[in-house]
Amino acid sequence: MQDFFLKNKETYEYDSPYARYPGLTELVMDDGSIDKKVDDFFKTLTTPDHSARVAKKMDLLSQEKAANLKQSLHKLHSIREEDVNTAHMMLNTDNELSEQVRPMLPMLHPYLPPIRELAERMAIYHSKSLADDQKILLNYLPREKRYLSTVLGSMGPKNVLERWYQEAIKQKVESNEFNLHGKEAEFISQLKLIQTNLAGLASSQRPSDLFPEIRKAELAVHYNEAIRKNEDNLVAIVGNRAKLQKVLNSLDSMAYHKRFMKQLRNPRMPYYYDLQFIEPFGHQLADDLKAVARAPIYARIKINEHNLDTIKQQAPTALKNFETYLDIYLKIKEEERKILKIMTSQDLKSLCRGSLPKQDSQVLTYTNAVTGK
Repeated sequence: MQDFFLKNKETYEYDSPYARYPGLTELVMDDGSIDKKVDDFFKTLTTPDHSARVAKKMDLLSQEKAANLKQSLHKLHSIREEDVNTAHMMLNTDNELSEQVRPMLPMLHPYLPPIRELAERMAIYHSKSLADDQKILLNYLPREKRYLSTVLGSMGPKNVLERWYQEAIKQKVESNEFNLHGKEAEFISQLKLIQTNLAGLASSQRPSDLFPEIRKAELAVHYNEAIRKNEDNLVAIVGNRAKLQKVLNSLDSMAYHKRFMKQLRNPRMPYYYDLQFIEPFGHQLADDLKAVARAPIYARIKINEHNLDTIKQQAPTALKNFETYLDIYLKIKEEERKILKIMTSQDLKSLCRGSLPKQDSQVLTYTNAVTGK
């Protein structure tokens, strides 16, 4: 049972290089054999029939690439060790939480760990709450700003995806897909601010008796003005509203972001159970929220009010767990990018399988080795 749990705890996302390149796990697992395997692989690469001077330059280039490849593979070995060690640590914390959760769930599923059952119940509540708030925004934002309704929640609870946004934007700037004029940090800062104000607008306009109608109207004006300023700042960075929409849509449509949102709605991986506890009752639940507003939440999740503290106390640990997972995932992706600048995807597959590359296979940029471009 423990081995199964640990296997599923490792950072093997759907777009992980370990999933795409069978044999990569075995390659990086044995740190002591990496250098020899890389050296043997590079010896199989055919050298084109060039002059001795050109052939020597290409050989030096090959040695440099081999050294860089070894460095990335050794890093993947270290990252994998970190991942396994982290999985052991999280197994212990999740088991501890499961034991705390077990008494508060009167209708336990016989085959699900308590932490998973509670996480799934909370995910249903979170998804409906977010969808309801986005509908409210569609009604209370000016027509030209309604596209911003989907920005709410896009960075996850407590903006846990901020690091991913930083890396994704960095990659898109480097590839010239985005042009943020060197203001990437300001863009993310404004994106966080606008989410705060969107959440404020949505929570202030919910159908309830928490605010009198005159106060709701005042809050709608207040938050819409703040959102206008946030949007103006974002537009100033990218150029115009159409470009801003394009940037936001591009980030939302990235494979990792889509999987993140899917797991947020319907968690099926242990790391994503932790997400449900980061903001256990959604972005709208302040510590001083009146009891009348809390009651429906307890009913939906099917817990008693006195269990609130147990769940809330897990939030810091849950946040740390997911941030650790995300850090490992991003480090793996960074090394994969470096490797694919050195060699083709097909050659990486060949290396991982331990088989020889095809006769016409070659390390990237060999054709431009003479010019160095």
